[in-house]
Amino acid sequence: MKVIFYGGQTAGLVVFLGLAAQPDVHIVRVIPQDDILAGAAKILHYKTDDLDKLDDILYIKKLSKTADAMICCHGRKILKKELTDSIRCINFHPCLYKYKGAFPIKKLLENKDTKASVGAHFMTERVDKGPLIKEIFINLDQKKMNSECEVYNQLYPVYLEVLQEALLVLRKVL
Repeated sequence: MKVIFYGGQTAGLVVFLGLAAQPDVHIVRVIPQDDILAGAAKILHYKTDDLDKLDDILYIKKLSKTADAMICCHGRKILKKELTDSIRCINFHPCLYKYKGAFPIKKLLENKDTKASVGAHFMTERVDKGPLIKEIFINLDQKKMNSECEVYNQLYPVYLEVLQEALLVLRKVL
């Protein structure tokens, strides 16, 4: 399976590395949101493209011909409808069940919620509204909820579990 990866931050790095470890997945392009992912892609010798290319219609047409799917984790750019209509795009998002959009963990902490999740869904032109593939829930350790970083540290293994489930679904639909 040929895949494009778009994302950033530590959660994006976790999913990227989990994807790179799949024996049947070939990452054909990496579109880094930040230096964390750009550095990892460089070290692992993956081809990268600039983030602004996601606004280029000709580039989008090229992507849809070179890959089977696009995996996104913690990318900030809203993908164009031309892209989500031309290739299977999957997004990973924490607390999708309750906190769609930006800064879900910050909202979780502000509301003092102890139930968290990581979800994967097919992307559409509507942000975080595409069909759900899988969402796995955990109860957070309340002693480790002093910062977003502590919450994410509890969620990183869940990202990998959801990735495995999403790839099973993706393999079936491709």
